[in-house]
Amino acid sequence: MGEDRRIDHHGAARHELEAFLTLAEELHFGRAGMRLHVSTARISQAIRSLELRVGARLFARTSRRVALSPDGQQLLNNLRRGRDQPGCQPPDG
Repeated sequence: MGEDRRIDHHGAARHELEAFLTLAEELHFGRAGMRLHVSTARISQAIRSLELRVGARLFARTSRRVALSPDGQQLLNNLRRGRDQPGCQPPDG
């Protein structure tokens, strides 16, 4: 993803964005699931659905490691930038 493209999250379901933000902080499916009080399978489904919606892999996953992909980092930056704009409210936690 050498080109500079904007990852569009509009139309994403709230639970997908919450799962994304939590997994981006934790970088661990189990801890993200615990924080959101859902199963790791539910986190995985939400991330997979969001990846299909935005058309990009958001995380690099192995059996031992989870890391943000470049597109995932861009989405995280976009969400943070949007949150910091006046009049924007962060998701209820």
